[in-house]
This record gives sequence, structure tokens and C-alpha cells, in this order.
Amino acid sequence: MTHSAVTDPPLMIRSADNSLIKADDKTLLTALETKGIGSYSFILTGEGLVKTKYRQQAVSLMGVDDRYPRTVKIDSIVFAGTFATDTLSGTTALNVGAAIATEMQLGAGFVEAVEVIVPRRIGLINPLVPAGAFKSLQGQVASVFASGLQPEDNSIILSIDSLRKLLDYSDHEAEAVAIQLRTGSDAEQIALRLKETLGDSYQVLDLAGQHPEITHLIAMEKWMSYLILLFILVLATFNIVSSLSMLLIEKKEDIYTLHSMGATSQTISRIFRIEGLLVSMTGAAIGILIGIGLCVLQQQYGLITLQMGLGSVAYPVRMDAADLVVIFLTIFTLSYLAAYYPVHYFINRRLKNS
Repeated sequence: MTHSAVTDPPLMIRSADNSLIKADDKTLLTALETKGIGSYSFILTGEGLVKTKYRQQAVSLMGVDDRYPRTVKIDSIVFAGTFATDTLSGTTALNVGAAIATEMQLGAGFVEAVEVIVPRRIGLINPLVPAGAFKSLQGQVASVFASGLQPEDNSIILSIDSLRKLLDYSDHEAEAVAIQLRTGSDAEQIALRLKETLGDSYQVLDLAGQHPEITHLIAMEKWMSYLILLFILVLATFNIVSSLSMLLIEKKEDIYTLHSMGATSQTISRIFRIEGLLVSMTGAAIGILIGIGLCVLQQQYGLITLQMGLGSVAYPVRMDAADLVVIFLTIFTLSYLAAYYPVHYFINRRLKNS
């Protein structure tokens, strides 16, 4: 999710039912004047085909307005040409993802015309004229960008007006509004204000909400990792049980001595249970501190990286206090059970038979 911040805005507004929104809606425009919002851009997406004289390739299309470069840090990932949403030499400016540029052998200033073709969305189609089932526009490559993420690098960004015309949408229709915040603004607070202003007709999405499938996968990965480590920990508790049992056998004479001096079975049991817990919790504390240290190092220096398309990003980590509490309680519970049962069984049985 960290890398997606380059191409995804901090907040995004969509309709509650994921239908199109109206860019001239008064409620929406009022919400976009909320204090803390630095810039916003209307977005429209579609699917189509990009074609040159020798090649063609399916592509995702995204239409944006001229505020998009101020809303999303698109300029930081453009490595050829200049990002543009206006026209070039009388044709539509096309900003091409790196994967499409490589496949189609396109580059900034590509002299040949690039054609973008989409299925006709509305209207009757004459089966005798198959070409009438499609609409197209001519464009010229203005820039090439590389986000390192496959969906973005397989897309073409053009002006929202051109895409509206190509897809037969009206002048004010859009799919979403990307929102960039002013420096120091709190995304959660602004999201709450937007929800209050917009009501139930719209939804306000943060970075996690814009990618629910990734958020769900990360949650699943976390709990699966927890269950695997829990299984390993359960196996490790048998080592604690065996070590404590050996200690009880070794200290058998000392136990009898303490008992003859007046120590009750409960007191003796408490001594060995505390000793077992001390061993376990010392190891747990050392392990948690090492884990926190590794997380801090990963956050600061990105020691572990992931290959993402044409580039690599640091593996994202975040420490959550609730997770640390769950880990601590899990270790404490297993350690207590591992110390309680062998001590309880050994002390009660030996002292009753003595």
C-alpha cells in the first residue's frame, strides 16, 4: 500500500452505488471546498484497444482533468516526455504506461499516429458494417510513466473530455474525484467532514478503501502467519513442559525438604510455576524486542524489498499495539498452561505419597 501512494490520492470520492457522479453537483462541489483539501481532480475510466500501424494491445483508459498533476504525483514517475492532458498537434495527448510503451514500442514524441479504439457504448449497430460497432480517436504520445505496478503501467491517461466523447458520456459525468490534502492535514478528519457534507449518496475512500482486495489479503496474511506461529509455539511448549519436569525430578529432595519445613503444596507449586513463567516470558520479551527492532529497521531502511513490475519497493510493515498485546497474551497463556499442569501433577502426587 505504501507504493500505491504515488499513483493513488490520499482520499477518493465515489457514488455510494459505484455509479457515475455529476461533476457539477452542488453538494459535491460544496464538499470539495472543505478546509484542508489542496487539490482535486475528476476521473473517468474505461477499457479499449491501442493500435499503431504494426501493433495493437488491450489497454485500460483513464481520463483526467488538468488538475490531475497537482492532485497525484504523476510527474514523479514520468521518465520520458512531459505529462499533458491537452492536445498535441491537433490530436489527443496520450500518457502511456511503461508496460504498454514497451509492448507497443512507443515513446514520447512518437511520430506515427496512435489510435485508441473502444466498443460503441450506446446506439444501434449495423451487423453489415462491423466497424460501426467501435469508436476511435487519434492521439500522440506525450509522456511515458512507470509506477512499478502492473495495472497502472498497462494503462493510458488522457484528458477526461476526450474520454467522455469517446465513451459517449455527457460533459459533467465522472467516475470518481481524487483528492490531495494540504500539508499537515489529517486525512481521517477530512474524510469525516466530507462524509457529513455528502451524506449517504457518496462514499469517501482512503488508500485502504481504494484497494479493498489488497487490504483483505494483507489481513488474511497476518492471521495465517499468526496461526502458523501459534502452531510452532504450541510445539515449543512441550519443550517447556519437559524442561520443567526434569527440573522437578532434579529438585525432588529439595521439594521434600521445603515440605517438611512447613511449606504447603500450593507454595511449592507457585515457586516452580513462577520459575517456568520467568523462563518463558524472558524469551517472549527478548523476541518481541527483536521483532520491534527489525520492524523499525525495515521502516527506516527497507532492508527487504518486493519486486513490483519494473521496479521494487520496500516490504511495507506497521507495528500495531493491539497485535503486540495479542502476541504477549498468547505466549503468557501457553506458558502458564505449560507450567501449571506438570507442576500441579508432580507436586500433588509426590507430596501426597510422601
